[in-house]
Amino acid sequence: MIQSSNIRVMSSALLKVAKILRRDFSELEKIQNSKQNVDKFVFKSIENIKESINIDLIKARPEAELFFVEDGAKIQQKDFFFLVDPVSGVKNYSHGISYFASSIVLIIDGKVIASIIYDPIRDEMFFAEKGKGAYLNNSRIRVSSNNKRNRAIFVLESIDLINFLIFKMK
Repeated sequence: MIQSSNIRVMSSALLKVAKILRRDFSELEKIQNSKQNVDKFVFKSIENIKESINIDLIKARPEAELFFVEDGAKIQQKDFFFLVDPVSGVKNYSHGISYFASSIVLIIDGKVIASIIYDPIRDEMFFAEKGKGAYLNNSRIRVSSNNKRNRAIFVLESIDLINFLIFKMK
């Protein structure tokens, strides 16, 4: 699969912060006995991740705005912007549980154009682009033919992000 420049820019930013995440996650596992130390460490780690992503995305796309999920009410509808969740699964991350990821969504004229999720522990990169399908590590993934709700799995961490995507983007 030949990746678009948007996917390349976003994946490059996430691969760069993956090094920070893996290093900091390793440290987090060692300091679990002090909640105050963990909270400070996680805050600093996320700030470093945000700074790195901000630098990389704005350098590559200076015309774009950049918002972070935790900005919540500050997020505004713009013509061209990235919505970033530096650590989705921050509770897992802060407790030394290896189920977390970083994600970036590119929104142009109110439409999701591309999105990418990277799990730095499992080295799994999921990405999708409007009109081009969805992929896991460059292998095409497809929607299941399952149409029974009792056999489906749905996981959600941030209702704020879902509300933003459903209600603010209409």
